[in-house]
Amino acid sequence: MFKKYLSLWIVLFVMLVKGIVWVYIIPPLQNPDEHVHFAYVQYMGEENKVPIQASDQSYSHELNLFTMAVKMNDIAFNSDVKFSINPNIYELLYTPENSNPEMRTASGSNLAAGYPPGYYFFASLVYKLGYGASILFRLYAVRILSVILGLVAVTLAYFIGKRIEPKSNFLAIILAIMTGMQPMFSMVGAAVNNDIMMDVATIALLYWLLHIVTVQSKKTSLIIGGILAGFGLIIKAHMVYVCGIILLIALIVFIIKYGWAYALKSASFVAVPMFFVYLPWMIFSYIQYGSFTGGVAFQPEGDPTHGLAWYLQNAMFNEAGRERFFDVWVKMYWAKFGWLDTEFYPKLIYTIIALAMVIGIIGSIYGIIRKKENYKYVLFSLIFVIGNLAFLYIVEIVYFAEYHNFMLQGRYILTSLVPFNLILLFGFRFIFPERFKNYVYYSAGLLMVVLNLMSIGLIYSRYY
Repeated sequence: MFKKYLSLWIVLFVMLVKGIVWVYIIPPLQNPDEHVHFAYVQYMGEENKVPIQASDQSYSHELNLFTMAVKMNDIAFNSDVKFSINPNIYELLYTPENSNPEMRTASGSNLAAGYPPGYYFFASLVYKLGYGASILFRLYAVRILSVILGLVAVTLAYFIGKRIEPKSNFLAIILAIMTGMQPMFSMVGAAVNNDIMMDVATIALLYWLLHIVTVQSKKTSLIIGGILAGFGLIIKAHMVYVCGIILLIALIVFIIKYGWAYALKSASFVAVPMFFVYLPWMIFSYIQYGSFTGGVAFQPEGDPTHGLAWYLQNAMFNEAGRERFFDVWVKMYWAKFGWLDTEFYPKLIYTIIALAMVIGIIGSIYGIIRKKENYKYVLFSLIFVIGNLAFLYIVEIVYFAEYHNFMLQGRYILTSLVPFNLILLFGFRFIFPERFKNYVYYSAGLLMVVLNLMSIGLIYSRYY
């Protein structure tokens, strides 16, 4: 077994090293909103229950001290300030009066408290493993959980590639490398946040879909899919689209292959476990927030004179909108790390990346039209990504109607990371002659590694 998957083990080892580098190169609490996610984890770890969002924010005395000790706010929003600690406050964390469990309690209400508990439950278990250790140790322990989840994502990406091209290892390995080395995914995979588990759940569901439509649709496989979908929905509300599109496509394929009766019977084996996994959160959320998907984070009100007509104009159609579109889906998708205040320089790099994206998309459409090898997988990937974008814009429009503010960030589309990587890979493959296939793969893997190393350099120069 080890020899059979030797190349995968090597990739996983490299990804583990890369993940640890990202964990320790980003200072404590400098991943965007990391302190609120950690507050949720701490509350569940200390109180053994789900926090409830209220009109105020509450953090434990220990976390407040930690925030000041590592100068979180001073550094986060001042790009010219390097990382340093306040030694006097840092020492207070270890005094008996400030390091006992009573100092770790809070009401639980904070920006992240309205999220479903799926990720935070497992993160709180890791938190408890380091219960007697310092808050710094507990923070890094939960960050390491994200690294491990990233390794799961890489493994699943590998097997998706293997399912598409079972006789070759090239696609599987390069797809794994492109997934694990993607800079924004690397940041998410080194932070305390629920995005990493959402992305892993998405890749797992994509692999499940490939499995049931190409190999088998046994009762056990269908039940596993239902459990996966239900669990995905208790990680983050973004999973509504992911679960919906994957289950819809599975149903359509089953209707075409087996007929309505078999398809509906199969659907019941998926729907029932999904419903029962999601039901406790659905009831809790409805009682607490009047919503089946959770509470909404505290949001600053924007300019109330800006209505939906203004939004549509400024979202992408005028010059400011086009700049925002480029900023969100090129810069923030590849390497503009939130309040880390880092981006590639010269900015021409982003233009080159955008050009490569356009060529890859055009190449994939060309391959679909010409019905080239594996074009059906590329077609599905294209539908998945376009649908995901449409869903995110619908969510933003609803959000904008209430808060008059934009909310989209590039990392929100990381649920489409593997499909988009497939679009780019096959897009370039379809453009070049078949004999250059392996060169396309090598180039894609190498370029992703280079982007990752450049990103590490950016972050290092930002903080040190």
